[in-house]
Amino acid sequence: MKHLRTWVEAVGALADRPGDGDERRLQHRFLIVTAVAMSFGGLVWGTMAVVLALPVQATIPFGYTALTVVNLTYLQRTKNFAVARAFQVLMSLVLPYALQWTLGGFVASGCMMSWALLSLTASQSFGNARTSLVWLGAFLGLMVVSVAIDPHLPVPEVMESARLTRFAFAINISTVSITVFGLTSYFLHLRHLSAVELARKNRQIAESQQALVQSEKMAALGRLSAGMAHEMNNPASAARRGASHLERAIHNLRGACFELGRGGLESEQLARLSELEERAQQRVRSPLELEPLERSDREVAIDGWFDDRDLDPPEDPSVLVEIGVEIDELDDLRTTFGPTLSLVLGRVASWYTIVALLGEIGHGSERIIGLVKALKSYTYLDEAPVQSINVNDGIEDTLVMMQGLLKRGVSVQRDLARDLPCIEGRGSELNQVWTNLIDNAVAAMRGEGEIDVVTRRDRDEIVVEIADSGPGIPAELQPRIFDPFVTTKPVGKGTGLGLNISRNIVVEKHGGTIAVDSEPGRTRFSVRLPIQAADCPPGA
Repeated sequence: MKHLRTWVEAVGALADRPGDGDERRLQHRFLIVTAVAMSFGGLVWGTMAVVLALPVQATIPFGYTALTVVNLTYLQRTKNFAVARAFQVLMSLVLPYALQWTLGGFVASGCMMSWALLSLTASQSFGNARTSLVWLGAFLGLMVVSVAIDPHLPVPEVMESARLTRFAFAINISTVSITVFGLTSYFLHLRHLSAVELARKNRQIAESQQALVQSEKMAALGRLSAGMAHEMNNPASAARRGASHLERAIHNLRGACFELGRGGLESEQLARLSELEERAQQRVRSPLELEPLERSDREVAIDGWFDDRDLDPPEDPSVLVEIGVEIDELDDLRTTFGPTLSLVLGRVASWYTIVALLGEIGHGSERIIGLVKALKSYTYLDEAPVQSINVNDGIEDTLVMMQGLLKRGVSVQRDLARDLPCIEGRGSELNQVWTNLIDNAVAAMRGEGEIDVVTRRDRDEIVVEIADSGPGIPAELQPRIFDPFVTTKPVGKGTGLGLNISRNIVVEKHGGTIAVDSEPGRTRFSVRLPIQAADCPPGA
């Protein structure tokens, strides 16, 4: 048994990915070992068909074995278990029936379709009763087809022997029975071992609950910190990149000013230059809306204009398109500026670039300042444990902190009541509640969907509702959803403490209530906090 377990682990690991839970790994081994067992049967029957001079029939069992090798190789390389599983179960269902039909039907083949029973065994690796029932329906459908066509199937001459028929019945039924029994017994044993191990881990978790509560909080802070680092890195990188480009643009502007200063410009030329620079500055604030094809056509036309007149274009001619310079206008500008046209346009292009880069640097700096402000407000640094809290501000700060997570396909709809009164409470801990609820919503929707955040006043309470468009919480879990270690997340993806911690913060520390209403496509958590007289902080 020890050697068998080692072999199963080695073969089953073909489909394993880092982070797969015990249930997933068990499904891998269940399917792969079933496929290997049927492949050995394919080799046996293929060899028998060759010995009996049935080359066409031999291609079916040999083909099953060959396709299994190809499928397992694909699985090992891609780890795409869903595709490999569907293909393997389909082969295990169809090919035994196909072999039975080519051997002359139920009796002549010794009930060859009994091998298809292993496809039903393999279908259990889906871990979904509805999917398994679909495969059972397909099995029964092929059975009906076999019954209908059986009287009309030609029987190969060699298969008409009663002795050979009895032998085929014996080998098919006994081999399939032994295989099903062995697989079921072995994997039930593994399931038992998993259950024992799970019970042991649950005892360990129960003994270290307090440490896990702290771990949950630190993990949430870790995720938010990573997201904030990413959010800050983008504007910081943009500002650094803009500063580098700005240095070059200033250098070009200085060179153009120097050359123009040496030659001197008349008053009319200076006025026209000032007009162009003013237009360039306005275009930074209000860019032209051009289709990509139209923009490309204009750039090509401007390049051609300079080439036709043997003039040096600006370092970046596309800037002229951004400013809105037309071909006709270039002719007019050439008349106005003469041989200094290239220097003038270079100066205007540099001016446009400088203004645009300054805007990018300013925007990035404002973004960083806003993120730092939200971070400080979210954590309530340097403040007393109990503060005067504006719930709307806390929710907004939480959403800012979670932007890295929410950008991946989740849209947030806000409906925050105006003039919501402030309350006395623990601001950082309430923000942890909003973080847990939003994080759970994103996880439930698998990163794609819509979250609705609503705040309102209901008599002497503030109500916060956070709803998502995910699949909902199973009905059997809803009464226990706030208990410790209860979670709908996959194994290894959650500790089951987030909602329990949130309930303790709302109920025990703020005298409020938290409830859930869930159905497929809509899950809403409602938090109610009692209103206590409190002055809102400045700027709330």
